[in-house]
Amino acid sequence: MLHFKEMDETHFSNAIMRPIPGTALHLLPWAAEGKHRIGEVFCESFWMPPYHDGAHQGACTRYLARTQLKRLSALGYRFLSGHEAEFFMFRRDGDGEVTSRPMFHGVDVFSNLLLAEHEDLVCTMSKHLSAAGVEIHSII
Repeated sequence: MLHFKEMDETHFSNAIMRPIPGTALHLLPWAAEGKHRIGEVFCESFWMPPYHDGAHQGACTRYLARTQLKRLSALGYRFLSGHEAEFFMFRRDGDGEVTSRPMFHGVDVFSNLLLAEHEDLVCTMSKHLSAAGVEIHSII
């Protein structure tokens, strides 16, 4: 049983996290900038007794998805999906505060000059995302 300090301190300690059977500990190559070996294991949340006697939390996204996939399978369907992860990166000012100015803006995001300015960041992100199994079709 895993207890999280944040849950205990905020008095939301009515859930426990359990590793999902069949999933393995995997390394997070980007964590700690390679200074330490850090990994994660997939977990699901369960109610702590006396709340529902340790049953799954219905809003746990992994549990909900697995339940829906079983329902689709029982009806003779299978689910195929994909997603496009998009995000914005913002600059930090001299004090380390995040500013409202994005690092990449407008059509210049695809220019060689902008890429050259941020190539270390872009290449590091690409390497770590690929190592995590994220298929990258394009970056910046």
